[in-house]
Amino acid sequence: MFFLNYKALWATLTLIGFLGVYFFKRRSKDVKVSSLMFFSALKTPAEGGQKLTTLQTPLILFLELLIVTLLILSAAAPVMLDNNSKIPLAVILDDSYSMTATAKEDSKNARHRGLEYLKNNILNKQYYRINLIKGGSYPELIGRHDMTGAEAGVYLDNWRCTSKSADLVSAVRFVKEAFDKHIQVLVITDTPAETDSDTQMAKLNWLAFGKPVNNLAITGANRYSLGKTDRCFFEYTNFSDTPVNLHAIVKSPESNKVYDEIKTQIQPMSVRRSIINFPEQNSEICAEILADDFLADNKLCLPSIKREKVKVRIKTNSKYLDSLLKKTVEALGTGVLVEKDEKILITDTQEII
Repeated sequence: MFFLNYKALWATLTLIGFLGVYFFKRRSKDVKVSSLMFFSALKTPAEGGQKLTTLQTPLILFLELLIVTLLILSAAAPVMLDNNSKIPLAVILDDSYSMTATAKEDSKNARHRGLEYLKNNILNKQYYRINLIKGGSYPELIGRHDMTGAEAGVYLDNWRCTSKSADLVSAVRFVKEAFDKHIQVLVITDTPAETDSDTQMAKLNWLAFGKPVNNLAITGANRYSLGKTDRCFFEYTNFSDTPVNLHAIVKSPESNKVYDEIKTQIQPMSVRRSIINFPEQNSEICAEILADDFLADNKLCLPSIKREKVKVRIKTNSKYLDSLLKKTVEALGTGVLVEKDEKILITDTQEII
């Protein structure tokens, strides 16, 4: 037997109060008499040995104790557990990146707080049949149906929060369609409940463990060749509700040389762009935001451009012009001189040779 609300058993301490009322109660009563001559007969004679007195308890005491005990047991909700009597529970886990956002003054993110809640309030209860649903871009069942708390705890390691978005409304709709209509639904997320008809279930409990944090993100990047150098473009966006100081660097991981450093303040929902020339054409270039609460969108690297030189054939009637054109192609570095199978033909005649 287990109690769904075992904390109600603390109310059994009130039984001590009932016993105290009856066992330690002292009552005094005024008695009017016509003479004091009979009080001498009430004196207890001095006798040796111990005198045994039988405790007299009224029937109403036992009735009151019985009623209080039954009320306490009713509040504690005792159940006899078997596989059919366990409570079905669907736990929807927000799998988006935002669950890993950690504030500077807090060492725990929404995922950590959600796991602690599950371990302290769900996984240690033996009266649940647990179904884990990972709510990412689409709902995904983790493990098998109707797991115990110990089994569900093992499968929670697969909850990594790596999705770019979390469609929790679709996950709730999936539970309504795929499971019994009496199933209880628990949503673990970092945002308040969404206003949707599917989330207005009587047995749905939406728990948001997130805290507001500042978020700067690299939201755009591009790289293209200018011949002997590359031009790189990076875009930084402030998704916070307040102005945030941006400190970002752009460097080459291979040479560890910093090509750009940005220290500025960005207004809420505003963008800051930077353009640099990058001479290390065979190396990747990385932009990184320093000192930001949300780490998932703070670094972006652009690989080197795959350069395939264009095959060029030069055929003119002037050796001097041929020499100038060949030097031009070699100086650009984007073409290679060939005698056949060319992609580009440079000539001073209309005939295609």
